Amino acid sequence: MPYKYADQLAAGRATEELFGAWLRGRGRHVRAATLEEQYSGIDMWVSEHDGGRLASVEVKDDRVSVTSGNAFIETVSSVAKGSDGWALTCSAEWLAVVSGDVVYWLRPGEVRARVAEWSARCREVTTQNDNGNTRGVLVPLGEIEALAEAVCLLPSTAAGLK
Repeated sequence: MPYKYADQLAAGRATEELFGAWLRGRGRHVRAATLEEQYSGIDMWVSEHDGGRLASVEVKDDRVSVTSGNAFIETVSSVAKGSDGWALTCSAEWLAVVSGDVVYWLRPGEVRARVAEWSARCREVTTQNDNGNTRGVLVPLGEIEALAEAVCLLPSTAAGLK
């Protein structure tokens, strides 16, 4: 099996921690989501530019996109159960797709609005891990960048994100 669920979970958590540290270094307040919030697709809360209101963020660690040039947009979380993937269920205000040292800031609603179009013209793939199969579409990073409200470069000290 190409992926181990525990390894993917650990890598995602490590990315969330490094990303949170990067945000703190930029003067943002960061608070981890509760377990209940995590189940609804929120990984952290981040203060907005004015340092006031906290916005919910889901972080997606897409290490493979660095070499493939495509972001994996999960449309089915569990093929066996037929459950919707994060692209359709994310309840966060922001989606931060981390691809190496680049962060694409997206609005989940904008991603949801394009899922049908991407599914019709982009390659659909099923990935397997020891916890089952997921399905998604491979969207060129150029399209993700064009959709992003902001694109940030992480400093080389965040090389652990690669």
